[in-house]
Amino acid sequence: MLWVSPDAGTRPEDLSPSAPIDRIRIPEHMNSNRITPPALLAIGGGFIFAAGIFLSAGDFVGFPSESYTITNHFISELGWKRVSPSASFFNRGLVICCLSYLPMMWMLGREIGTRLGYVAMMSGIIMLGAGVAVGLLTLDDLKPHLIAAGVFFWSYLVTAILFSLAFLRRWNRVPSGKMVAVGVIASICLVSFLVFPKESAIRFIKDPEGFQRPDFWVLVVLEWSVLFSVYLWGLTAIFVLWSRERVRGV
Repeated sequence: MLWVSPDAGTRPEDLSPSAPIDRIRIPEHMNSNRITPPALLAIGGGFIFAAGIFLSAGDFVGFPSESYTITNHFISELGWKRVSPSASFFNRGLVICCLSYLPMMWMLGREIGTRLGYVAMMSGIIMLGAGVAVGLLTLDDLKPHLIAAGVFFWSYLVTAILFSLAFLRRWNRVPSGKMVAVGVIASICLVSFLVFPKESAIRFIKDPEGFQRPDFWVLVVLEWSVLFSVYLWGLTAIFVLWSRERVRGV
């Protein structure tokens, strides 16, 4: 059910479930002019990061002189200056993308308007901050990079779960169902990646030049599934914002 505040200038009879949709007035703070800039900013940031991925992958020179494939190369290797001459495209694209998602994350928590929604928003901001750190602290600085990446993955899991719960508790229209669904997908991708054995990754970190990559490295594919889920989650969040739904605070 669509909820609008009493000060929105809406007549009580217009708030009933049977009221025609053209009689329901959207409050001024929910008009699309306010929602559109953060959504467009997030879309633009996503395209910039995707371009950075392709540019860096096209100029990738691994060990020994191998091309980049998503079936046996970690995402962060694209930002590794040691093997990717165009690593700066990936790293800068990642930083820009995470920063561009911040207004959308803030808007999403604001539009939900519950305590749980605000907590989810803060977790999302931490996730995006960690993403910026991953772009700044590359594999050339291994330990800080791994810490930043760990914070990103775990905070993304918390964000996906909390937002799913927030939508599940408060919204009952089609957009909320989509958001819950992508939250479940993201959680499955994240849990699969986080719990998968990391022995092969440890061997790679210790000896990247001598490590024999499998043609199909399951751990790597699971990491890429997490990235794809980020894009899916972001696009769904944009759709939800454009739907201009609103719920009461807890």
